[in-house]
Amino acid sequence: MRVSRSIDLHPSGKDPLWRALSDPNYVFPRLFPPVKQVHQVGGSFRGDGKFIGSSFVLNIYREVRGDEVAYHFVLTTGGKEGSGELLIKFADRRVLLEFQYSGWMENVSGIFFVRRWFDGFLGKVVSDSRNLDLGAGV
Repeated sequence: MRVSRSIDLHPSGKDPLWRALSDPNYVFPRLFPPVKQVHQVGGSFRGDGKFIGSSFVLNIYREVRGDEVAYHFVLTTGGKEGSGELLIKFADRRVLLEFQYSGWMENVSGIFFVRRWFDGFLGKVVSDSRNLDLGAGV
């Protein structure tokens, strides 16, 4: 499953949005509503949630490279596993998001939920980018 989206940067600039989008505590619960919490575990992150009655664990690994943040993740539930990547690129007054996933949730949620979640997430990012203060943390 693949989804790509982009948004224009708000005039307030890249910095506040970069801080938000490089924070898995901001990104994952907003992008994937079934993720209820994300916490740091050593150098990686763990998210927990429930989707269509099934509890799941999301192991997240963040990699920052220049103007990109890559989140590699493994999603497990009841012995089933899936893996994916969310790539966020800042380029020319735009933010590009590229998502790919392969695994059990593909069959359960299909592309319908994921596309809807992405569209909702982009709306939240645009709204939040107008309210983010350069000196404030997210």
